[in-house]
Amino acid sequence: MKKLMTVIMLILSIVYPVIVFVFLYFLKTPVRVLSLFIIIVAAGVFLSVTSRKKDGDKKSIDIKQVITSVLLLTAGLLCLVTNKIFFLKLYSVSISAIFLILFGSTLFFEPTMIFRFATLADKSIIGSSCENQVRKYCRTVTIVWCCFFILNGTISTVTAFSQNIFHITEEQADKVWTIYNGAVSYVLMGLLFAIEFCIRKIYDSHLIKAVPVSKMTIYSRKESHVLCVGCNGRDKKTWGDFLSETEFYRNRMNEKPDEKIVLSAENEWNLLTTLCAAIQCKKRPVIDFENTNALPSHVQADSDTVKITKHSQPIPEIDREKSIIEVPHNGSLSEISLSSIEDQIDSVIQAEGKKLILQKQPSSVEKNDPEQYIVDLLLLFTLGKKFYSKLNCDSQNVSTEN
Repeated sequence: MKKLMTVIMLILSIVYPVIVFVFLYFLKTPVRVLSLFIIIVAAGVFLSVTSRKKDGDKKSIDIKQVITSVLLLTAGLLCLVTNKIFFLKLYSVSISAIFLILFGSTLFFEPTMIFRFATLADKSIIGSSCENQVRKYCRTVTIVWCCFFILNGTISTVTAFSQNIFHITEEQADKVWTIYNGAVSYVLMGLLFAIEFCIRKIYDSHLIKAVPVSKMTIYSRKESHVLCVGCNGRDKKTWGDFLSETEFYRNRMNEKPDEKIVLSAENEWNLLTTLCAAIQCKKRPVIDFENTNALPSHVQADSDTVKITKHSQPIPEIDREKSIIEVPHNGSLSEISLSSIEDQIDSVIQAEGKKLILQKQPSSVEKNDPEQYIVDLLLLFTLGKKFYSKLNCDSQNVSTEN
């Protein structure tokens, strides 16, 4: 019953002006009969969404349906008492006023409404390097929508009083009200959606959405976001794969008390996942660029294929000052802090970030300088840029089972 009432209310809300016009002027329904029909539907929806479950437990209430049903119920009752259709026309004005209040209030009590919608669709915005830029953009869009609701509400009010304003017949006034509120206003709303969508796509393409290793969460990127491309150009690794594989390696590394973890630099993707896992485990990764050692036994899989299930754990907090990586340098091992690496990455992003973002092709990472190799690899990861890796040439074949 609740689903049925939801569908009825949705249809009634969208085509409300058309329904009123059809009932009154095509079906010749008396005003009081139409108002009684609206009262019954609105009361049914209100009772449905505010009722309790049979077991007496409370359930969540859809506030939008409650407001809509109360407005329609009020308009129907006033129309029933006065036998005047005028009160049914004010429903459209009320809707614009309510949306103006909802959107406008968030300009003073942030986050803005559009930013709330944006973070519901993409949780990675929170905590990202572009969060402040997105907030400013969403504030501007919220102001635009407030202006639209003011304009729409004003025109709706004019159409409701059009008989007296333009000195036309009652039927002509009803047609004017129906045409605008039942068609033109939806077209204008659709155009605003379409224009904003196009602008947002252009704006998004220029955003630098940097996610440092020390600040990433499971929501830092969409799970379908491609991070790595195989040497054949077909195989891909996504953010979801990264989360699953780093979780697998964390669990394996935590099984042993070793402070240092030797990692092979033969494969970029495996190095990235094992390096991040080691840092998350508060281990000290030692990068083996000469490939004299494979991954230590407690990181290696027991078989040729590592079976990884979908990730289920949050990413541990990282202290970037205490996270140390050891790389070969002039025949010995040199210690580099994660904070130093991320500071270098920040400098590159400030200088060339937009240029790197606009590059569409995957990037290759050169191994001429071990320290620079780590910086370049983590730079691409921080920006979410695709990079090449020999996914089909792994000494350890990693696969994901979702």
